[in-house]
Amino acid sequence: MNETWSKDDLKKASEANVDDVIVTDIQDISAYTINTNSSPTDRIKTFLSQTSNPYITKSGNVLIKIEFSNDTSKNLSDLLENILGRNNT
Repeated sequence: MNETWSKDDLKKASEANVDDVIVTDIQDISAYTINTNSSPTDRIKTFLSQTSNPYITKSGNVLIKIEFSNDTSKNLSDLLENILGRNNT
């Protein structure tokens, strides 16, 4: 686990290819322990101290990669509606 993440560390972690990850090397999302009563900054620090890559986690044997878009013209609801709409056609 990495207790101190530099901007370069975070950039490299965000660019990790999920196909190169060994599932057993990634902590399950259910194993994270975060005090929801602490400040957002402390919650982020706690999460970062518990993970080997803040952009990749797993649920069971399913890997999950978190990515963010620079396109601020759409919110999550818009994107989900677009995805769901495509799947229904």
